[in-house]
Amino acid sequence: MGAFLQYTVTGLTIGSFYALVALGYTIVYGIIRLINFAQGDLSMVGAFLGWTLLVSFGFHLLPVYLAVILAFVVPMIGTAVINLGILQFAYKPLLKRSQLAILITALGMSLLLQNTALLVYGPTINAYPPNLLPTTGFFIGPVHVTLVQLGLVLVSLLLMAGMFLFIQRTTIGTAMRALAVDHDAARLMGINVDGIIRLAFVLGPCLPQLRA
Repeated sequence: MGAFLQYTVTGLTIGSFYALVALGYTIVYGIIRLINFAQGDLSMVGAFLGWTLLVSFGFHLLPVYLAVILAFVVPMIGTAVINLGILQFAYKPLLKRSQLAILITALGMSLLLQNTALLVYGPTINAYPPNLLPTTGFFIGPVHVTLVQLGLVLVSLLLMAGMFLFIQRTTIGTAMRALAVDHDAARLMGINVDGIIRLAFVLGPCLPQLRA
């Protein structure tokens, strides 16, 4: 029973990350009805960017708070730029065409990111520095919960709650909901449709990087 509960804690920690990836999917799908297959791969690219900074560039030798901030901010910017490039050069020319064409293109973008990462980093496992974050924690009965696990779940919940409030309570969020209903009507109401779509493609990959 103890092992089952321990695996449950680990599953909740990993699942909270996947929930943010799924949230990025839904932001894009809700606005332009596109299943962005590259969304998960952008999370992978962000993880490799963070690893490159910490290991290849030696940023893990910096003070912990500075190293962690850089490992968050740089992958966020990098994945957002990549996703905007995918939108501009791969998806946007096909938005007025058939859904099948843009769906195949999205799958192609996913394969492109996967194979690019494979060529650059190779097939081996690249681990983050093991002592970057504290490994201390506490026990709940037979289950050991680390402070990092607890922090990751709480951050994920805060990000999901913050995104909900952003969509429901802000002007930009209202514009995003309007696009989810009708692009033409939103444009007639003065909404910058292209700008909102670009914002969705920025938010999509940034959420998992904030949590990763």
